[in-house]
Amino acid sequence: MCRTARHGYTLVELLIVLAVIIILGAVIGLTFDGHYGNTRQKAAADGVRARMADARAKAMEQGTWYRLAINTEGTRIRLAPDGPEFASLTADDPPSLDSRVTEDQFEQGVTAQVIFDSDDQQQQDSVGWITIATVGPEGICKEDGALVRVREKDFAPIDVRVRGVIGSARVVRSRQNGGQP
Repeated sequence: MCRTARHGYTLVELLIVLAVIIILGAVIGLTFDGHYGNTRQKAAADGVRARMADARAKAMEQGTWYRLAINTEGTRIRLAPDGPEFASLTADDPPSLDSRVTEDQFEQGVTAQVIFDSDDQQQQDSVGWITIATVGPEGICKEDGALVRVREKDFAPIDVRVRGVIGSARVVRSRQNGGQP
């Protein structure tokens, strides 16, 4: 008996290899999703804290009031000198250390909501910005007790508490998993 050399693969062999590749791809895809988790949500919460620190620094450095606000859709955060022209000032793109006005877009799927201890503290202007904090030249914030709730689908919200007396912000544990406090 003499065997001749094969010049290819059978259909069954190709299907087995294809199935193994698909299974490996699915496992790797799930691993990446688990690895990245809620990094977009954490980045947005860090962005709120950073802009709060920027508001305090700019107000003290320039000797004028600065306002930090989130748009009503909860997708953008803006830092600019406080006043009637707050929303109309042009933001630097990209922002730099010397930027007078900055406006950041949260990543896709991430939103922020401003929650105050009482309804009378909520300040929404006529063009759709909800004030988180207004910081003065002394570094003190007018508002006190604002909570910025940062959300991303399928993850518990991250709360950033604004402290008015010292004009700072810190991440706090959510009181629950998604509803109002």
